[in-house]
Amino acid sequence: MSNFVTIIFQMSIRASLLILIILAVKFVFKKVLLPQIHYLIWFLLFIALTIPYTSESALSMYNIPNYFDTNKLSSESILPSVSNEKDVPPKSQDLEDIQYNRLKQNTQKDKRILTFEESLTKKIMSTLSWIWLFGGLFVLFSSIIKNIQLHDSIRNEEEIYDEKILTILNHYKKQLNIQTNVKLIKTRQFSTPSLVGILKPRILIPAPILSNLDETKLGFIILHELSHLKRKDILTNWIILVFQSLYWFNPLIWIGFYRMKMDMEIACDTFVLNKLHKKHHIPYGKVIIELLEYFSYNKFSPIITNILQNKSEVERRIIMIKNFRKNSYVLMIISLLLVALVGCTTLTNATKNESTTNTEDYNVQMITENYKTMIYEEEEELTLTYPQVVDFQDKQIEQKVNNIIKDWYRDLSVLLAAEANVIKSDFETLQKDSHMLKIKLNYTTSSDKEYDFSEILSIDMTTGEILK
Repeated sequence: MSNFVTIIFQMSIRASLLILIILAVKFVFKKVLLPQIHYLIWFLLFIALTIPYTSESALSMYNIPNYFDTNKLSSESILPSVSNEKDVPPKSQDLEDIQYNRLKQNTQKDKRILTFEESLTKKIMSTLSWIWLFGGLFVLFSSIIKNIQLHDSIRNEEEIYDEKILTILNHYKKQLNIQTNVKLIKTRQFSTPSLVGILKPRILIPAPILSNLDETKLGFIILHELSHLKRKDILTNWIILVFQSLYWFNPLIWIGFYRMKMDMEIACDTFVLNKLHKKHHIPYGKVIIELLEYFSYNKFSPIITNILQNKSEVERRIIMIKNFRKNSYVLMIISLLLVALVGCTTLTNATKNESTTNTEDYNVQMITENYKTMIYEEEEELTLTYPQVVDFQDKQIEQKVNNIIKDWYRDLSVLLAAEANVIKSDFETLQKDSHMLKIKLNYTTSSDKEYDFSEILSIDMTTGEILK
C-alpha cells in the first residue's frame, strides 16, 4: 500500500500545479474563454488525478528544468577540457589507508544509522498510508451516509401533482429529449431548488418558492434542473467525491473542485440560455436574484446540484447572463486551443534532452584488479571484481559513474574483508536505462546461506550522481 500512496502523493503534486495553471489561465483569459470552456477545462484535473504515467511532449512544462540544465552544459563545454588524470587522481596507498581507517571507525555507527533510517522511513510511510486510507474512507462513507439520509427524508416529502406544473415539466423534458421519469417534490429540506438522484431523478422545490413564484418562473427553475440532468452533472459530482476521497489531504484539490462546481452552474446557465428565447434571458437572471430572498440553509450533500450554491457567485452569473451571446466559432476555437495547450503542457512528461538520449545501449562489463590495503594494521592484497560502464554516449558522465562504482566496491570490499570471511560475491543489474543504473551487490560469509549481505547502488545516468 505504501507504493500506491507514494504514487497518490506524486499525482497530487502534479495536480496541484495543474490547478494553479488552470486558475491563472482562467484569470488571464476570462474574457476570451467561453463559459462552457471555463467548466470544461477542469476535466483536465480528472485526467491528472487518474493517469500516473503520461507520454513525453516537447510542450511539457517539465522541460523547463532540462532547458536550464542544457544551458549549463553548453556553457561548461566552452571551458577548456581537463585531463582525466587531473579530474580523478589515482589513489595512493596512504589515501587507501586513511579511507579504510575512517571506514572501520564509522562502520558500525553508519550501519546503525542506515538501519534506523530505513526502519523509520518504513514506519512513517506505513503510518501515512493508514492515515490516508482512514481519511479517505471517512470522507467517502460520511458523504454516502448523508446522501442516504437525504434520500430517506425525501421519501416523506410531498410529490407535486399540479397539472400546470407537470405540463411545464413535460414540455421541457421533450425539448431536452429526456426520457427518464422525473418527479417533482415539494420540500422543506432545502431553501433552494435542487436535483437529486441519477437513476430516479427528483427535482426538489422548496415550499415557499412553490407558493410565491408564478408558472413562468417555476418553468425556468425546472428547466435549469433538467439541464443538470441532461448534462450528467450528478454523475460528475459522484466522480468529484471519489477524487476528494482519494486526495482528501490536499487543500488545493478541494479548492479546484469547489471552483469546478461554481463553473458547473454557469455552464448550466449557458445551456439554459441557449434553449430559451432571447426575450427570456433577463427574466431568467431575475429569477436567480429573486431566489436569494429564500436562500438561507441547505442540508449538506456533495452529490446533489443546487440552482443556488453560493451567494457570492450570483453576481458573476448575472453578468454572464446579461452579456450572453450565442457561441462564436472563433471564440470556441480559441478556447479549445487554450484547453489543448494547457493539457499538453501539464499532462505530459518532459522529453529527453541531448544529455539523456544515451538510451540503454551502453554495456556493463566486469573488471578485475588486485590491490593492496591495510586490514588490522597488516598489508593485504585483495582481488576486486566490479562492473564498469562502457559505450556510454556522454564520456564525462561515463567516467564519473565508473569512478563512483569502483570506489563503492572498493570500500565495501575493504569493509567486508576486515569484518568477515567472504566466500562468495556477485552483483545484479536491477535496472539499466538512460535514466538510471541500479546495481545490487551480494555477499555471503557462510556456506549455509545464499546471501547474508547486500547493498544497492542507484546512479542517475543523466547527471552521474548517486540517488539517495
